[in-house]
Amino acid sequence: VGLLDEKPLDSITQTMQACAELEPDAVIKKINNSKNLIAVASKEGVLVNQHLGEAKNLSIWDIGITPPVLTGQRVMPEPGSGDLRWNQMAGRLKDCSKIIVSGAGDRPVAILEKKGIEVVIAQGLVTELVSALKENKDIRHLTASSPFRCDKTCEGAGMGCM
Repeated sequence: VGLLDEKPLDSITQTMQACAELEPDAVIKKINNSKNLIAVASKEGVLVNQHLGEAKNLSIWDIGITPPVLTGQRVMPEPGSGDLRWNQMAGRLKDCSKIIVSGAGDRPVAILEKKGIEVVIAQGLVTELVSALKENKDIRHLTASSPFRCDKTCEGAGMGCM
């Protein structure tokens, strides 16, 4: 705020007073609405190497701070329930702007993106991908020339491509 024995700047004092008057729920709502979170599908937490249909847990990264920080894990709905799973997943990730996966079918991508969650299909180090997305860097070198999307053999049951 300032140095000892010096009068604080009026602008800083006003900002602190305004923050002190906010309700805690309003602060949390504002943070959640900022969509500074990215979900990541990883088998071991180091690499983006898991198909959306296989993901039972997703790592959640906060890109609102530098460097991005892993904030926790979220349990995803059980595979095998089709559109219900993708809608429930979208609800559990509603505060995330993106989800990074190694592969995904067209149907889950369409449902998640309709709910405002961009599906990024790429493979590589989690930290590299999360940082690149935070900084809006080009990640084409981490994506395949033909995306890892399910083909006609995928039945869309949320179990990954067989």
